[in-house]
Amino acid sequence: MRLRRLTAIASAATLLGGAALLAAPTASAAPAAVGDLVCTGSQTAHFSPPLTNTPTTVTATVQENYNCLSLLSPISSGSGGYTAVRPDNSCLLSLSPLGTSQVTYGWNTGQTSTVTFNNTNVIRAANGTTTTISTGAVTSGYSTGSLVTRELVAPALSLTACATTGVSDSTGVATLTVLL
Repeated sequence: MRLRRLTAIASAATLLGGAALLAAPTASAAPAAVGDLVCTGSQTAHFSPPLTNTPTTVTATVQENYNCLSLLSPISSGSGGYTAVRPDNSCLLSLSPLGTSQVTYGWNTGQTSTVTFNNTNVIRAANGTTTTISTGAVTSGYSTGSLVTRELVAPALSLTACATTGVSDSTGVATLTVLL
């Protein structure tokens, strides 16, 4: 009898502890509920031509890779990529809007989700890191209609590289949340 009770208490504590971890919001993104799909990983961008201090049209080829958690979804990992051409891009912070972007994520289950991001906020910290928060919705595939938030924290770009040969690659920490 006592063993059953201890097992029940331990199970409840584990569930509550896991729920608290899954429900913890990121610094600027909307909080996730226990069943939402929360993915953490990285985003790598390759710039052509490399970013310098002189604004020019740059093509960014972006790849995102994630490990995911959800109590309601069998998804445990996913990845996606896209290409964006941006005029007047440079190492300097641009205040012009980033517009919309569309990313198709492939999940470990074989399913895909196409997300249209249409609202992006960019914050440059005093230490040079850049946080980009994008919101949107799944427009086709797994979880169509669900709201999505993507938060990227990119490291400061090399001042020396920006002033000379340019920065051709940047990798940052990414969080993707799908509100199921």
